[in-house]
Amino acid sequence: MAEGKVEIVSLDETNIGREDVVCVRGAQNKEGIDLKKAWLKDRFKEGLKFKKLVVDGRSWGFIEYLPAESAWRPVLAPGYMFIDCIWVIGRQKGKGYGKLLLDECIKDSKDMNGVCVVASDKPFMAGKELFLKNGFEICDTAPPSYQLLVKKMKNTSLPRFTKKAKEANLDDKDEAVFIYSDQCPYIAKFMGGMIEGAKELGVPAKTLKVTGSAQAQEMPFAYGTCGVFYGGHLLAHGILTKKEFMKSLTSAKK
Repeated sequence: MAEGKVEIVSLDETNIGREDVVCVRGAQNKEGIDLKKAWLKDRFKEGLKFKKLVVDGRSWGFIEYLPAESAWRPVLAPGYMFIDCIWVIGRQKGKGYGKLLLDECIKDSKDMNGVCVVASDKPFMAGKELFLKNGFEICDTAPPSYQLLVKKMKNTSLPRFTKKAKEANLDDKDEAVFIYSDQCPYIAKFMGGMIEGAKELGVPAKTLKVTGSAQAQEMPFAYGTCGVFYGGHLLAHGILTKKEFMKSLTSAKK
């Protein structure tokens, strides 16, 4: 662990207004920050914990977790704690802070079946290596590159992805379908560019906003809250720039 004053600060209804949400800062990201904070306020009542890493007075990471019954991913994991997101940023990476944040979640999950998390070969938070190094194991996979990892506390059934997540197909085949939520503060910034890209390429498009955990758990791909389908198939998952998305869509149209 690196030297310096290290604190773990919990966000809740009493301080969310004045605390930053770590992964996105600055006036240019105000829309995403405001949406994320509103999303967090609604989740606190569902048991969500948001704890951030503060080193020498500045925020450098966070972990976000809640009971899996309310997870915003299409997983089946009754009795488990689910990590929605964990991230250490900038020069504080590689100093052991990821484990420090994980330990906070494990401590709060000691009376549950265990802790689980969705990771991906396409980064959208900490990679699977963090979890594998800290006692997690891969218990299920879903296309195109997702793994469900678990750290069991009790001898019980393993978590798994839903059938829909493993199929990664959508009935609507005539247009691009943009699935998004307010869970990630970057989505608002990038989703608009992707929608503009579809219009510029002459591709009919519609949006589907995920507004609750039950809806997220019914989504037909493992991320659940940020992706694009085209022709009924998963075209993009996670956040892409307009240029990256248009390249993917152009290839899919051929």
